[in-house]
Amino acid sequence: MKTEAINILEWFSMIWYGMVWYGMIRYGTVWYGMVWYGVVWYGMVWYGVVWYGMVRYGMKRYGMVRYDTVRYGTDRYGTVRYGMVRYGMVWYDMMLM
Repeated sequence: MKTEAINILEWFSMIWYGMVWYGMIRYGTVWYGMVWYGVVWYGMVWYGVVWYGMVRYGMKRYGMVRYDTVRYGTDRYGTVRYGMVRYGMVWYDMMLM
């Protein structure tokens, strides 16, 4: 169980958000990459694979109309493209920062 948890953490921090690209280059490793989007807090607890991917932003609970259209716009936040363009450089800075 511990090994599986570590693998999930690595997947979220290194693959999904990219520690180098997302944490170090965009927001600084110390402040944003390590603290705000820390491996444990953000990757596993707050935005865990099951809670974030399947429940929180799932089709049934957070469908396209409410989340995509209202918050981020359907064009650039389509459900299918969610995993790829979720935190694009320019788009993320303009919409959320």
